[in-house]
Amino acid sequence: MVHPAVMTTGAPRSIYLPRVYEAPDLADLHDLIDANPFGMLIAPGEDGAPMIAHVPFLLDRDSGPHGTLLAHVARANPIRRALDGSTPVLAVFRGPHGYISPGWYASRDDVPTWNYAVVHAHGAPRAIEDHDALLALLARLSDVNERGRPEPWSVAELSPEKRAALLPAIVGLSIEITRIEGKLKLSQNRRPEDRDGAIAGLRAQGTPDDLALAQAMERARPR
Repeated sequence: MVHPAVMTTGAPRSIYLPRVYEAPDLADLHDLIDANPFGMLIAPGEDGAPMIAHVPFLLDRDSGPHGTLLAHVARANPIRRALDGSTPVLAVFRGPHGYISPGWYASRDDVPTWNYAVVHAHGAPRAIEDHDALLALLARLSDVNERGRPEPWSVAELSPEKRAALLPAIVGLSIEITRIEGKLKLSQNRRPEDRDGAIAGLRAQGTPDDLALAQAMERARPR
């Protein structure tokens, strides 16, 4: 079932998206963000050129109809000027990707391609500068990334002196997602024997990236 949050709204797309590669299910897009939280935050700069920050995000799926992204940047980073609640920004998350050899197809009379999965999340970020709210954000971010470690580190371990020195140097941000687009270019346009050959070729190579891409292609098989 297509979730209404990601159906076409008439807004211009931020990515070339043939229908065969559309990913209309919101839960699938959220899953890709959670699995690949290190994203690109793209905002307009003063001179018209885009500003880009590479930051780890935390997704709050239940905040807003499309979810909300949380992160922080250095206070000295010029991109913080976009954190005014009205400037449109784009957060890009890239999932599995890799080279697809025509040698894996049923016929070698073809050309190579590159398969990939990406999500584009749009919104207008607002700054989080309140001391307690910023500390809570840092705690959530670290708790997620420390999860599963034998001795997970916690923000609570910071001394008051260290907190007082570090917190003023950063600003948190919250982006309620107003529009979300997903593109899964995973050989859905190929014949079954070509898809199977590409999946087998990736599995034979066996790197973690190859295996993740093969798994994504398995899930994206046309039903």
